[in-house]
Amino acid sequence: MERTMVIYDSDSIYAIRFMEYVKRRGLDFEVLVFTKEESFAEYIGLHRIEILLLGEALSVTEEQLENISRLYILSEQPFEEEQGDQRIFKYQSAEAILAKIATDYIEKEKGAGGTVEESDRTVISVVSLPPSRNKLSFSWSLAYLLSERRRVLFIPMELLPIPFLTLNNSSDSNLSEFIYYLKDNTLSTIDKMKPLICRMDRLSCLCGISHGLDLLSITKEDIQQWIGEIRKDTDYDTVIFYLGYYSDSTVEIINQSDKVLIAMEENSEEIERIKELERQLQLLRIPTGPDRFQKLLVPNQEWQEGRTISLQELKNSEAWFGAMPYADHL
Repeated sequence: MERTMVIYDSDSIYAIRFMEYVKRRGLDFEVLVFTKEESFAEYIGLHRIEILLLGEALSVTEEQLENISRLYILSEQPFEEEQGDQRIFKYQSAEAILAKIATDYIEKEKGAGGTVEESDRTVISVVSLPPSRNKLSFSWSLAYLLSERRRVLFIPMELLPIPFLTLNNSSDSNLSEFIYYLKDNTLSTIDKMKPLICRMDRLSCLCGISHGLDLLSITKEDIQQWIGEIRKDTDYDTVIFYLGYYSDSTVEIINQSDKVLIAMEENSEEIERIKELERQLQLLRIPTGPDRFQKLLVPNQEWQEGRTISLQELKNSEAWFGAMPYADHL
């Protein structure tokens, strides 16, 4: 049965624009708009509403509340948000509102389902050979968009990383520091990883390499231990590895992944390179069938050299809009 999201607000222009945005995202919700009390009352008297966004000046009855799973009040004024708050500032981006709703909705579903099993944890590899800014921007976009509805950890791994995205937290060598702890088998991998994670809104990331050789020091056994602990940890639903090099350890990440996304730019060399990657993986008896492997054509965009970009610039990029349909259906 399709789930229903309803916007009930006297401002018809606002409500319709928000509905159009949600529909463009292709989410698994039927989206309806009501601006009049009579039509809303008639609908809710016959149907259950999964998510209701209610204008601050409007109200619902106790009887109607019984037919609403999740209610949010669209506040006219900004406020200091608290955990579990049912109000949302109305005049922020539709994307930010949807991110808040999606995060709360997922938490509610998990709470209703009891404990989270290891099988609920998803590991995704984005393979970028060779790496490029277009592939990296696509991967950041995909991770951020997925974080709107899941708890996501993004781990970019490149031997020669070029500064790309401006982060609020310093992360110059966090991944290198974590690798040091990863190779010390006497320490808890996850406990040492958590303090090194930085955040961009709801997206968590572990990044920053002081030297590319740090990545090459990771062994297949290190990866098995790391991903094994990730699957037992309850902090994240999805972990995304961006793989910008080819080694024994990255092959093991591919092997351990539930989904492998091959980022490709539109040229003949890319196609031949991916064919060779598939051949080598098959020699290692790693399945490359369409159930696990998916090739993604990333948008081609010119980036200004020598500067990092802001999150807002990323959100306005071709990579962002190119990643949207993939994020909505992963």
